Formats: sequence, structure tokens, C-alpha cells
Amino acid sequence: MRQEASLDLSQAEQSKLKAIVNGDITAFAVSLITKRLGVVKKILPGTCALLAENLSNLFKAFAVEKPTTGVKRHLIDARNFTNYLVESRTNNFFTLNEHKAVLEYEKAWVNSELSALVLKAKCFKHDISSYTAQLGMREKDSAYTGKPRVCIWLRLNSRQRLLYWELFPRFWPR
Repeated sequence: MRQEASLDLSQAEQSKLKAIVNGDITAFAVSLITKRLGVVKKILPGTCALLAENLSNLFKAFAVEKPTTGVKRHLIDARNFTNYLVESRTNNFFTLNEHKAVLEYEKAWVNSELSALVLKAKCFKHDISSYTAQLGMREKDSAYTGKPRVCIWLRLNSRQRLLYWELFPRFWPR
């Protein structure tokens, strides 16, 4: 027995219901995914800038399968999207070392923000924070240069804000 028959709807009512589902509800779902993408762009500006015109399609492919819930839903969405980018076949966007570094840097930020307790240190060959900011502002002359960095994220309890430092080691191993 088909689902429509159990509702005792006439043919006209069934076609109206299908039109609503196919039109308005689909448009609403697309608008919610677009809204989610707008927030993720603010959380992951460098990664989103690197994906450029492919960002919308990649995020839609991700978001259709991953609904969002919870208090920190936007951070969770950003974390899950970075995991999706790492795990899926989007590696052709992150072939350059500086692009991989941007994804790792922003992923570390999001994971640290979501952690109640965290002490995380990551090493980068150049000034990753400036490079990510330049990408986020869409600067044409952005370059992954500068002194090597050790980026440290620290939170000692869930009520404390996340602390962040960048260290510039004098000597850097090859």
C-alpha cells in the first residue's frame, strides 16, 4: 500500500502536496544550507577562500548528509566540514603545502574552540595566521612567507576563554 493512499487524499490534494514538497520545502532547505555556509565562511575564511567557486557545491554535498544541531552547531558544522574535506576526494584542492597548512590551522582552531580543556601546539613553516587572514580578505598578493611559527591553543577549564599564542623559534629543524 502506497503512503499517499493511507492519507485518504484525492488526486488534486496529492498533487498540491507534492508541489509544496517539491517547491517551497526544497527552496527552504536550500536556504538553510546557504545560511549554514555563510556562518562556516566566517569560521573558516582561509579554507573557504581556497575552495573559491567550488565551495558552494562541496558544502551542499556535505550539508545534505549532515544535519546540524546543538548549541555550538556552527562550530560543529565547521569542524565536520573540515573533516569532510580531509576525508573526501577534495584533496586536489589541497595539493600545495600552504593550502594544507591553512586547512590544518583552521581545523586546529575549531577543534580547540569546541574543547572544554585543551593544550594544542602545531608547527608551521611560515606565518600561517597572516596568510589565512590575507586569504580571508581576498588579497591578491597573499603569500605564505615569514618566520616559522609554533601555534599554541590553551584552555584550562570550560568557563575560560581559549588562549592563543604564536612563538617564533630562533632555530628551526629541516
